[in-house]
Amino acid sequence: MYTPMGQIRAVGFVLRRLKDDDPRSRKYRRTIARQGWYFLWAAVLILAMAIVVSLLF
Repeated sequence: MYTPMGQIRAVGFVLRRLKDDDPRSRKYRRTIARQGWYFLWAAVLILAMAIVVSLLF
């Protein structure tokens, strides 16, 4: 499957962010929510790219 290194690093960053979540900080949670949406879009894009690549080869 086609996974660029930058995407993998981004996923690791988001996962680390979720693990280190501090419930006292509301601003932090908002940032995590926004990153979650970015993560969702990235996953959709990766899936689309994988489908395109599999169709080509």
